[in-house]
Amino acid sequence: GKLYGLPLEFNIENGGMLAHPKMFNDKGLAYPPKTWTELVDSAKALTVCDGSGMKVKGFDFISGDNITFTFLSMILQQNGKYWGNDGHVNFQTPEAVKAMTALKDLVVRDQVTDLTAFGGQLDSSDYFFKGGAAMTYRGPWTIAAGLDNYKAKDFEYVPVPSFTDNPPSFAAESGWGLVVSKKSKASKEAWDFIQFLSSKENLKTWNLGTFTVPAKKEVAEDPEFVSKNPFMRTSVGLLTHGQWIGLIWDRDYFFKQINDHFQLIVSGKETVENGLKAIEKAVNDSQDQHK
Repeated sequence: GKLYGLPLEFNIENGGMLAHPKMFNDKGLAYPPKTWTELVDSAKALTVCDGSGMKVKGFDFISGDNITFTFLSMILQQNGKYWGNDGHVNFQTPEAVKAMTALKDLVVRDQVTDLTAFGGQLDSSDYFFKGGAAMTYRGPWTIAAGLDNYKAKDFEYVPVPSFTDNPPSFAAESGWGLVVSKKSKASKEAWDFIQFLSSKENLKTWNLGTFTVPAKKEVAEDPEFVSKNPFMRTSVGLLTHGQWIGLIWDRDYFFKQINDHFQLIVSGKETVENGLKAIEKAVNDSQDQHK
């Protein structure tokens, strides 16, 4: 094959969450939760509501990325699959129904989060650092925002328990990287720069400074990386459980379909089964258009 560029980081939104240990301690709860049941029970105990709405979300997974990534991971953690034949998705499996039902239950039955902030200007991590959530499912890149923008010190980044007794499998996309255009008039210089930046020490410096997971294995496996940034221990420890999300021709459309129908499911306008059928049809039609 032909080399067009190199990744700088591994894009991960799964397996780790922002958490406020003091909120657990104040409630006398075990920290961190070790099983999915413990997570849900803790989230219910940590949720705070008053007459005007939800003040503290127990477990917030509502974001443009994390609804989809959590859904896919829960399928995989049941040893299920979401790809069918000929580049099509299959969201009508028992595993997909169970995963989407569990996500719906977190909002509707357990009431540990809501959709009030979804699509707003602030990220779900911003609300966490403002004290608006006890646990927030978000990638490790948000840690830097908490440290820099909010000067936060009262939080940790801990593993999210698997949905089942199986390992915490997850789907991931390619991360940020650098590419060289085929038409570039300075392709040699561009490649020289990429090779310079992609050296172990330079990448390690960049990954440490940006709170990103290294794409280069020798950086991720270097004990110095985690020792210099202990916040990254959770994400680096999960990498063996990851797999490629798959060939999605229109990534934004794929995620939008899941997000849109999840909102309809939660609001009671669609059943889980009908919502999944609608997602599957829309995504597969899109996949066919790009063949």
